[in-house]
Amino acid sequence: MRKKYRFDLDFQRDIRAQREVVIKEQDSITLEFRIYDDSVPVNIEGQTVRLFIKKSDGTILYQVDNYTKDINII
Repeated sequence: MRKKYRFDLDFQRDIRAQREVVIKEQDSITLEFRIYDDSVPVNIEGQTVRLFIKKSDGTILYQVDNYTKDINII
């Protein structure tokens, strides 16, 4: 079963806030990010999206684009 984690990110709040997600090897997950500016959805169509994830061992995962996008959902 695919696990889904949703993150609501607002530019007017601390978007660097950490949230722990426990993922095990072989897990199938979806990370969904909804982008807002002062609670108003931000149109990210045509924008470059970069994702950085820090694993528990300190390794940084980095990915540019190749995401499914909606108006304000990555």
